[in-house]
Amino acid sequence: MSRSFSRPMERDAAGPGQSTSRPPLPILTTLRFFAAAEVVAFHVAQTKPAWSSPVGILSGLMSGGYSAVVFFFVLSGFILAYVHTGENGRAGCNVSATRFWRLRFARIAPAYYLGLLLALPIVTQVVAQSHWSDWKIAVGLASVVVFLQAGGRPM
Repeated sequence: MSRSFSRPMERDAAGPGQSTSRPPLPILTTLRFFAAAEVVAFHVAQTKPAWSSPVGILSGLMSGGYSAVVFFFVLSGFILAYVHTGENGRAGCNVSATRFWRLRFARIAPAYYLGLLLALPIVTQVVAQSHWSDWKIAVGLASVVVFLQAGGRPM
């Protein structure tokens, strides 16, 4: 279901039928898009040897990948807080923590697991060529499946 910028944002409040509206934030959503595009451009530049040192405007665009990730997450956190606070912005959060995390998981998990499925041929090839122990491979793959791949030391 697409969301039009002209309609107010509807948020899933504490229970059914308690949804309220807030003005949309199209400028911030656009900034999130450009931050995500910056991260993609940064990663593409890392994989192309000829693009390792771009010149002109491209050097500025493809060098801020790390900053763009931080900006994207801070902006996303602000938008989540905006959507889940009361009408005047001074009230507390209008959704319980467990409901919030269930809603986040339901929104993120399908795309995450589809991405893992699409990456499976590459992962299989990398694992087959690696010199890691079976234990490291098992722990690494299990941590990715349960969203904990960044929760420990690098292998």
